[in-house]
Amino acid sequence: ILAQAILAQGCAARFADIIPEPCYHSPGLMKHPHGSVVLGCLLVCAAALAPACDRAELELQEGDDSLSMLSTKVTAMQRKLEQEGHVQRGRSARTWPVVPPGPSWSVPRVSLPSCLGVLPEWDMQWWYFAGYGTDSANGSYSLFFHVDRVTLAEGQSGTGFYFALGVPNGAQREDLFLYSKAVGMGFATTEEEAVSAAAYLPPVSDFSFDLSHKPLSDAGSGKGFSYSYDKVASDGSALGTAGAVYKLHASGLVETSNLAPVSNLPYEVNLVLKDRRGLVLSGTSYGDAHLAMSPRGSWEFGFPLLDIVSGSLSYGERKVDLVGGTIWNDMQTVQAAPDQPLVPERGIYLGTWSSVTLDNGVAIQVWNLWEQQDEPGQQWISGTKVGRPPYAVSGTAFFPVDKTAPSSNGGVPLWSTDDFNLNILNPRSPQKSPHVKSPDSDKTYCTAWQLDLNVKKLGEFGKKVPSKMYIFPIISGVPEMHMVGSGKPSYFYEASAIVYSDPNRKQQIGRAFMEQMGFN
Repeated sequence: ILAQAILAQGCAARFADIIPEPCYHSPGLMKHPHGSVVLGCLLVCAAALAPACDRAELELQEGDDSLSMLSTKVTAMQRKLEQEGHVQRGRSARTWPVVPPGPSWSVPRVSLPSCLGVLPEWDMQWWYFAGYGTDSANGSYSLFFHVDRVTLAEGQSGTGFYFALGVPNGAQREDLFLYSKAVGMGFATTEEEAVSAAAYLPPVSDFSFDLSHKPLSDAGSGKGFSYSYDKVASDGSALGTAGAVYKLHASGLVETSNLAPVSNLPYEVNLVLKDRRGLVLSGTSYGDAHLAMSPRGSWEFGFPLLDIVSGSLSYGERKVDLVGGTIWNDMQTVQAAPDQPLVPERGIYLGTWSSVTLDNGVAIQVWNLWEQQDEPGQQWISGTKVGRPPYAVSGTAFFPVDKTAPSSNGGVPLWSTDDFNLNILNPRSPQKSPHVKSPDSDKTYCTAWQLDLNVKKLGEFGKKVPSKMYIFPIISGVPEMHMVGSGKPSYFYEASAIVYSDPNRKQQIGRAFMEQMGFN
């Protein structure tokens, strides 16, 4: 059907592997004549694509493997929007408002794998890696890496790299939390630009992804961040598919520690990651919740299950070999209205983002946007069970890869609090529910949650997932980070967590990562 829709417009392309999988709208699967598994949402994609194929500006590209897809120049879409009455304006003369071109993967706006690269038409973009690592003694370490690009003016970008490490120290000692950041100027996409830029990401292909960031100082020392696709180790598995292998490196100097003042404490992390799940479209990108960030729009792609095959980390004099763990990697974009700051003083958003990776292979992402509470120290008491429901939610449950679904088999969207419901652990007595106040920012954060899930929406997979889950961070204290927004530090909470089937923490069923942004 897709081929007919394209050919009817006189376009030529290869159809065997044209649509990446999964699509969170997929009601089921259908076999492509060439043997590829293509999702049921192709009907929607074809309908969105067909009217665009007769535009002279549309550039169709034939790719090399399963992530190749129809591509279009951003300028073509901008011209179309201009013709429809949308005015180009803003800090970089970008099109505003951002218009959702359709449901599903929104062909032709989405083009993989290039959409994982630098997207200059978006004012802000970031790549983050959140999860945990384990050592041979089954000790856990909370890991967080973040690289961002912010448009400052036409042709100019500011960059940042953020790193956080949480180390449980047992009941007798306070847990350790280390935090570091490095900022810079310039986000290059060519070797020539990379000479003077802090960040570098050349065009992404099905067998190439090389993201790097170096600090303003010590640029030649090897300190900084890098994340790359390992073509040899991947053994034919393309970027974004199950089996692909990636290498992550981060090194630098710790900026702050919760235990004692530190200055120039060195750290280094090296990870080898193997994709168990494949690339997904996270959340309801361009759905109600993202547009509820209004005046904003957003895309979000994710790699929910990157298994740590091997690795190491060091901080100060301590060195640890990592033998397991998982990382959730996302690439997200944000476009703000011309009269709005990219990073408001309260943070990029006011809410809680959660990723859950269950031991049975099901991965879940949920996102809640909370109503603002003006009383200091009260924002953390949010949720339907305390009478403060979110004004918007977004979520997706991703199914595991298995023999019946050899490729990334999509999942189901979680549209409302009827589908999932995130609350503090003890909503009946909120002040008795676990929480912590930051000595640096005076902000208060929740430190234990209950997640209710409508397992009927998961079909057969729902039989393997409990309807109630309980989430506890692996470190105590305040794993708090900050970025600069509107001239003031914007604080946020980042911590790896363990998921249990009971509130008494007797039965562990998975892992999670919790982010709290914009709290007071």
